[in-house]
Amino acid sequence: MGNKDQIHSQCRQTSIAINDALDLLAGKWTPLIIMALLVRKVLCFTALKTEIEGISSKVLSSSLKRLEQQLIIERNASSGQLGKIEYKLTDHGRNLEKLLEQLSDVGIAHRIMLTGRNVQERAIAEFENFGTKHIL
Repeated sequence: MGNKDQIHSQCRQTSIAINDALDLLAGKWTPLIIMALLVRKVLCFTALKTEIEGISSKVLSSSLKRLEQQLIIERNASSGQLGKIEYKLTDHGRNLEKLLEQLSDVGIAHRIMLTGRNVQERAIAEFENFGTKHIL
């Protein structure tokens, strides 16, 4: 195998691995679900829905099923209440914390580069545009 073929093979392997990681985090709500479970450790469906503002029950349900199939979360019946289902991250799911932190850092740096403001400054400006001042 020539050097060019070896480089092509390495690029292809890297590309496949990156696509797998992006597929894992695909969807608007997936990172938010994972972050909620990283912070809160164990949540039932209703608590997750409350924690993630704007997500519908249907989308949350399908997202949880997908994450369970991908071995990111586990679904367990609560020992305290009959019929109550709780969700928590698996070890594999908890391993995503560093990646999500790095993606957040990249997103913040990118937003600052494009707008000159970070997320908190942008949120304050949006509140001020509505005539209400809030400190976040």
